[in-house]
Amino acid sequence: YSVGQVLDAELVFFDGAPQLRALEKERHGSLPRSLLLPHPDTVTSMLSKFAETLAANPYTERLPFVLGPAHVHVQAEQVWLVDAAGSTIRLADSCRHGWELLAISADTSLSTFGEWNGQTFDPYCVQSGDALFMLTRVADLPVLSQVA
Repeated sequence: YSVGQVLDAELVFFDGAPQLRALEKERHGSLPRSLLLPHPDTVTSMLSKFAETLAANPYTERLPFVLGPAHVHVQAEQVWLVDAAGSTIRLADSCRHGWELLAISADTSLSTFGEWNGQTFDPYCVQSGDALFMLTRVADLPVLSQVA
């Protein structure tokens, strides 16, 4: 699988709550590549969905979310995402892309795909306008790459 790949496929999900892991049972075809993230959640809806998941399975460690639209805010060497309602979440300390995110967002909002662990958000992919960026690391160096 690659970033932006869109498939028409039947999936078989593993047991568990929530059902996040699946195997591809049958592929019916491919659709044109998409460089747009799915519809994002606000901070409030993300927190609510995480709380519901914890109520169903208190052993849940983290969940994937698309969060946005949000602005990047840096304060005291910590990076925060601030949504349109003014709700904030802190990025994980392991995220070394704070300045890159600030530069990408500039005067606009962005949507971010990542994992929420109940305290911090760890971003993996960022959409700003029509541009999609991957956030990775090579050793300890942060690498930002635009998906073409």
